Amino acid sequence: MPLADEMHHGRRFDEFAAGYDAPENDCPARTEVRQKAEQVVASRSPRVVIDVGCGTGSLLCGVAPMLQRGIGLDVSREMLAVASRKATAAGHGHLEFRFGSFADLSQAEFRSVLPEADVIVSTYAMHHLPAEEKQRTLEAMTTLLVPGGAIVLGDLMFFEPPEQHRESFDEAGYGPEHDQPETVETLQQWAEELGCTAEPHRIHPLAGVVVMAKA
Repeated sequence: MPLADEMHHGRRFDEFAAGYDAPENDCPARTEVRQKAEQVVASRSPRVVIDVGCGTGSLLCGVAPMLQRGIGLDVSREMLAVASRKATAAGHGHLEFRFGSFADLSQAEFRSVLPEADVIVSTYAMHHLPAEEKQRTLEAMTTLLVPGGAIVLGDLMFFEPPEQHRESFDEAGYGPEHDQPETVETLQQWAEELGCTAEPHRIHPLAGVVVMAKA
């Protein structure tokens, strides 16, 4: 069951799901981060990918031709509806979209219906969680990976102090009133504590991709 704050964000995204992919709603850094994450996922030639906070399914649809199975999870039912329509229109019958959250990944009953994954990806979603929830989520993700699998986290993350880049908050899609990003150093430390290597890719001073590869 999603946490109360996850449900809140799900309802918030329900309100603009229909227009989320419209050009006028594009966020430059968010788009570049998703594209980089998609490239990283594709470079690993995965068979099974789980996308947590999948939104309208753009990333999964992008890598669909190489997959045997793709599962998208989100707490916005309207986003999931858009993702399902997009996948159906593209003929990607091996993609499925389900209601589910970061917190659900730690629940045995929910996990039991998920396959082991070559890659678990999340883009521009985990920054909504407080630090302790992020750590629990990353730990749960690692236990769902096959040996040698990877978490591909593309998100708001601080490569430099955010106060030095106030003029580019909108460009990065960063709202201090509701976003809780971590520093890249913190994400690297958490990865190492989980027995993963951590490879950062800087896209913006406030956003990028970290690849956490399981031994």
